[in-house]
Amino acid sequence: MLVRLRRSDARGVSPVHHNTQCRNPLLRPLDSFRSPLLAPLVRFWDDSLSRPPPPAPPGVHYVTSTLFALLLTPAIAAPLDGAAEVRYAGTLSQVARNGAETPAKKFDVYCLLQPIDAGGRKVAFLVDEGGDGWAWPERYGVIEVDATHRPGAGRRPHLLQTHDGTPNPVALQLPVFDGFAKLKEGAEWTEGKFQYVVLPRKKKVGDYECWQIEASTNFGRAQLLSVDVATGLLVAIDQKLFMGRGDQYALKMQLESIKPVDEAGIAKLKTPLESLLKLQQDLKRAEHETKPELSEAQLQTAATVAAKLEEQAAETPFSRLAAVIAKDVKSQSQRAGDVESLAKKFVGEPAPSYSLKTLGGTDVNADERKDKVVVLHFYKYHGEPLQEPYGQVGYLDFINNKRKKLGVQVYGVAVDERFGDAAQLPAAARQVRRFIETMNLGYPVTSDEGKLLQKFGDPRRVGAKLPLWVVIGADGKIAHYKAGHYEINPDEGLKQLDEVVIAAIRKARAAEKSE
Repeated sequence: MLVRLRRSDARGVSPVHHNTQCRNPLLRPLDSFRSPLLAPLVRFWDDSLSRPPPPAPPGVHYVTSTLFALLLTPAIAAPLDGAAEVRYAGTLSQVARNGAETPAKKFDVYCLLQPIDAGGRKVAFLVDEGGDGWAWPERYGVIEVDATHRPGAGRRPHLLQTHDGTPNPVALQLPVFDGFAKLKEGAEWTEGKFQYVVLPRKKKVGDYECWQIEASTNFGRAQLLSVDVATGLLVAIDQKLFMGRGDQYALKMQLESIKPVDEAGIAKLKTPLESLLKLQQDLKRAEHETKPELSEAQLQTAATVAAKLEEQAAETPFSRLAAVIAKDVKSQSQRAGDVESLAKKFVGEPAPSYSLKTLGGTDVNADERKDKVVVLHFYKYHGEPLQEPYGQVGYLDFINNKRKKLGVQVYGVAVDERFGDAAQLPAAARQVRRFIETMNLGYPVTSDEGKLLQKFGDPRRVGAKLPLWVVIGADGKIAHYKAGHYEINPDEGLKQLDEVVIAAIRKARAAEKSE
């Protein structure tokens, strides 16, 4: 028997054309098993035809599209029953007052969706910002959602956009919309700071029939989401957000492709994904850590798995990330070796002859540090923008207050080339003073246009970053040299530095007794 599909409307019955391939790309994976069954049974008419169909030939029966849709109902939910790879492309642009958009970055998001118990899904993701954004440990993660698409515990995908010198995490929508169960025309609900409204008419976005959902806050519409009617997958989002002092950005993200993954494909992806997630867990980095540098222990952890991870990730979507990890581990290991060599050059040797200058450019009395343990803290000491951990100056101030009476003198050294220019010196000094006042520092902060730092071996020359910590014993020899931030426990503060200072105090006292 041959079946011709008819669509009913107010004017009566009119013919409709469809291909045996499903028009919704999210359902096309089903064509491989559906088309061979339907092709011998279904003959379709072209949409553009408006004339009544010819009389049905013998053996041909007409059915309405409604009835035909019911025949296909089980297939509509099928694409989310198995695993799938979903890819998005997006842009983040800064919006001027006149509405003009200037692209700040392009990004891609890869997601692997796998079914779990009770109808939920595990969503593994990888965000690629083209090298501008998060360090590699923060680019990927996994989160689980339940049968209603509501997310549970886990890491969510974010961008990292630096605005006016301050890094800003930007949350991205998951590929499965958590309000899918509520979607119907005119539906309204509140979730957190957002008020959601489903617009009365569905809209075609690319090849997808989508619900249109507006998400608003007290300041107006913040998001327009397009969610596929059949699957609940996010098809597109147009989002408004703000950074800094009310500067507007526009985030746009659109579904690029969806690809079903069979058991063999899952097996190939499982090994590198599990290795990546274990590495991330073993690194124990703080959530939304913006510092790309790894500690010595973290670097050793990553180095032990980097080569193997590259092998596991070959010819998978994780191959590029694995290559980035291997390259970064090699680079940071080289840098750590260079800094270690720099430290060996100075530790145990007499400190170079040096003088300190106030923020106004006058000399600091050298008698202040005579026969004392001196701690030099080279840092920018800039107040705009304030970024944690602020050079760890708060912990240093605690050591200054605690050990000063024992013969310890702490000096902050504000490194800024503007201190070498008489015209720019006042502006640089004002910026440092604001920082000192904001952080309520009790130790003196001196100025350096960079010459003093060079005497002590500028770690930036080997790729490291400030702050630089130098401890000079009462005997005038360098007892400690450390580039970068310390690993700290908030309850212990700068324990490593304090232990060095205490050792230097004891050494000085022992020398006094032996005289």
